[in-house]
Amino acid sequence: MHRQLFNMIQAKTAIFSVRTSLGFAAIVIAGIIIASFCCSNSEDNGNLETGKEYCIILSGVAVSSTNKRGALWDSDNTAPDLFAKMYIDKAEIYRSSIQNNTCTARWQQRENKWGKMLSEGTIKAALCGGRITVSEDQTLSVAVYDSDFLSEEFIGVLVIWTHSLHRGKNIFQVEQYPENVYGRIKSIELTVIEKDENE
Repeated sequence: MHRQLFNMIQAKTAIFSVRTSLGFAAIVIAGIIIASFCCSNSEDNGNLETGKEYCIILSGVAVSSTNKRGALWDSDNTAPDLFAKMYIDKAEIYRSSIQNNTCTARWQQRENKWGKMLSEGTIKAALCGGRITVSEDQTLSVAVYDSDFLSEEFIGVLVIWTHSLHRGKNIFQVEQYPENVYGRIKSIELTVIEKDENE
């Protein structure tokens, strides 16, 4: 039943262009509907607490070697140039750096973002993630793209409830979470730390 619902929503959202806010909104709305059926197999392993502040760090992304048309991602027959955007509900809270020519991208917990650190006056600005305060009925979306010269090609998105995350490493593989992962994503790894740990 869950798979049939996912396929139905997937077919409906496919008609929207993800290069517009309307297209991404459709995918996020679909993900929120899907998320209401998910996480039945999650275990209580230090789940996030409502009202507390955390940092959700993007640790890694793996995608299929071909796009939805079965072709290689880039016109020069190279792998995609991966980056991701992280959203709480519909608000963007983080945009990663680009990892070139790879189907398996990894990010360190902190990056060398000297300009951002100087402007914000804190080393926390170098974190590869977004800071959130957990609330009820709150969704986290991680949208993955291939960065091209003049455009961004949408690859896929993960949508989950924030309260279903737990502290530490969280790995979402499409085989285990088919209702939560849309598109050509194979897996996404997130690391959650409490606010005090990223000072």
